[in-house]
Amino acid sequence: ETGLLDAVCPGWPEAAAAAEERGVLTVHGGVVAFRHELARRAVEEAMPRSRSRQLHACVLSALRARGADPVELVHHAERAGDDDTLLLVAPLAARAAAAAGAHREAAAHYGRALKLADRYPEVERADLLEAFTVEASTTCLIGDAMRAAEQALALREAQADPSGVGRNLRWMSTLAWLSGRRAEMERQLTAALEVLEVQSPGPDLAMAYSDLAVRIGLYGGQREETERAVADAVALAAAVHDPAVLDYVHVRVGLVHAALFADDGPLQRSLDRARQDRHHLEAGMAYQGLAWDAVLRRDWTTARRWIGEGVEYLEPREILGPLRYLRGLQATTELAAGDWTAAEATARWVLAQEGGQGITGVHASATLARLHVRRGDIGKATSAVQE
Repeated sequence: ETGLLDAVCPGWPEAAAAAEERGVLTVHGGVVAFRHELARRAVEEAMPRSRSRQLHACVLSALRARGADPVELVHHAERAGDDDTLLLVAPLAARAAAAAGAHREAAAHYGRALKLADRYPEVERADLLEAFTVEASTTCLIGDAMRAAEQALALREAQADPSGVGRNLRWMSTLAWLSGRRAEMERQLTAALEVLEVQSPGPDLAMAYSDLAVRIGLYGGQREETERAVADAVALAAAVHDPAVLDYVHVRVGLVHAALFADDGPLQRSLDRARQDRHHLEAGMAYQGLAWDAVLRRDWTTARRWIGEGVEYLEPREILGPLRYLRGLQATTELAAGDWTAAEATARWVLAQEGGQGITGVHASATLARLHVRRGDIGKATSAVQE
């Protein structure tokens, strides 16, 4: 911005004139910019590291003097090596990015903060690890999320915080499910419930009961036990009065209801609430459940509707797990329509993404297996089926 240049480099117009005349820079609307990104990178990479660090510190000082947003400060604090500032602003920038739906950016900011993890008090460090777990899992960085959850669990155990222990065990169960490790999913969820059920009822127990309902309803078919878990989850969530907890629980109750009773009305209502509350990940779970239910019923028109609407909603918000799951279902619908080329391209795109081999890739793998069978390539089909 020209206002920032006025503060850090008062003689900038004369210095920039030659570059502007030669088409390297543009000056327009209060902003000075490189005309081409390659030119910007070339100048930045040619600058001595010591000089770059000094300039970033100068810009950082000017930005702080005018009360700039933490998101603006993070970049310059990191490159200036100003760890004291980075400690303060990186978590703030991460929370702002998450609220704006920029989940990759939020995960990156939490990652910057956690590089300085030892400088935070233990409770705050555990909070940061848990927040990073959420953002990393949202953007399909499952391995990073699991490592953060394990570290947060160790800190909560050291703090003798049973609610924190149960919360991280529950997250580790979810991450194991996303990775396609069902036995580990069940073991971690059982451990979470053992901890949470002997504490005062709260939001973590409500969410754990809804996870239990999904596990025994969708994977075990235990209807009576599922209904008890659903009732417990709904009652606890209602007592908490937290929209985030309510949306989490109602989406999972909707998934179970659609699977066991062939009624996706509750899931549609939970989608509307999650969208209204701007709980993007829960909305994504609802979209993938609605599309999955339609595919199971071979209702291709409805499936395509939910897939299209879900992709349009999730893509700009970087809710990558449900997005890739929906793309896998898209491959299923394309194969059902006889479009083998599109089905293969969509399925391979899903499986090429980071984290695409877990639960988000199951429908893509199944689509490729069917394609290989129809083409007579039994070796490839067997491999895909095993996966």
